[in-house]
Amino acid sequence: GVEVRAVCACTDVSLSMEPDRQRFVHDLQAASGSPPGPFALEAYDAGRFLAGLVEDAEGGDPREHLMTALDGLTEFHGLESVYRFEPDGSRAPGSITVGRWRAAGSRWLPEEEAL
Repeated sequence: GVEVRAVCACTDVSLSMEPDRQRFVHDLQAASGSPPGPFALEAYDAGRFLAGLVEDAEGGDPREHLMTALDGLTEFHGLESVYRFEPDGSRAPGSITVGRWRAAGSRWLPEEEAL
């Protein structure tokens, strides 16, 4: 048989049973008419994080607040995972996970569930 491999650094929560992830999928589909695509969750996490920092500026200069917060950022709790950062701003290697997925019908499932 033919084996096909694909790589994507994105996270797919479209089949999640977790309420907060289901709400994300529902709200995105309601607003756009489409299910979340590649990197939708990561974009949501980044946007939510940055918007929260701007809101937290409370009358001060939001750019200054944003720079200060990003300079000291070591960890951010996203919808699906925790993003951890090194002092230079790069992703901490221990916080990056790799999974194995298999095409099952019209969807991708974690390999242990696809069998």
